[in-house]
Amino acid sequence: MRAAQFFAPHLPYAVAVTGSWITDADGSKVFDCANNSFSLVHGHTFPPVIEALHKVLDNGTVLDNGTAFGLPTTSETKLAEAITTRSPKLEQVRFTSSGTEAVMFAIKAARAITGAR
Repeated sequence: MRAAQFFAPHLPYAVAVTGSWITDADGSKVFDCANNSFSLVHGHTFPPVIEALHKVLDNGTVLDNGTAFGLPTTSETKLAEAITTRSPKLEQVRFTSSGTEAVMFAIKAARAITGAR
């Protein structure tokens, strides 16, 4: 249970979602301001996101269009090139599997750049 999303007398139990609205098990519609801690900035079931996922998942080329490998892929390379093109001061891009890893690498990079221990 996420304490930030608890409302007395019990945690709402989601049974349906559309956009920014969640319908709970009691039939109440709740506006989702948490958006899964902001990972769902477009809301739930946003049609362009669903269409993009189908393009990737329905294509059938696993290595170019899978969802998670832990190894570099051509899709990651293209994304890294797009990011560095838009931000010329970035020389490298490091993809991570979680926010925890991203913060860990950011701290390591900051220590390396500043010489801090």
